Amino acid sequence: MKLQLTDQEAERLNQLNNWFMEIICSKSYFDDEKWINIRLNLAKWKELGYNFRQEKSIENRCYSMDEILFVNRMLNYHSEMLLFDAGQRESVIKQNFEKAALYRDLKIETIERLSELYEKRYFTVRFFKLIEHAIIMEPIENHFVNHYIKERLRK
Repeated sequence: MKLQLTDQEAERLNQLNNWFMEIICSKSYFDDEKWINIRLNLAKWKELGYNFRQEKSIENRCYSMDEILFVNRMLNYHSEMLLFDAGQRESVIKQNFEKAALYRDLKIETIERLSELYEKRYFTVRFFKLIEHAIIMEPIENHFVNHYIKERLRK
């Protein structure tokens, strides 16, 4: 399947938001190659002369209460996954393989809960918005998740 990036701004922005939501709520979150679609979409915006930046403050954020609840739950699941991943690595280093397997299983369970949360939602959170001649990414309040996403976007 070939990647199709539309030339219409609104559709391309919707693609970007949909793809971003899809990847951050799935096990593909940890697969760097799955982020290519998002990077290509952002590259197309830059190619057309748009700037890209991430908001620093949550004051200007325009999320509904349902969206805020969803984002906070999603960030909590991501924090848990990062903790389980770190615990798994530490347990392997200490050669405590049973504990490492437990952390691996907990991470898998958390990914499943995150996927269920994504499936139950009835809206798309607009992490990206178009203002003037710039693509603005909403702030992600969790430092570690924010850092991980920035690495995947390769800003």
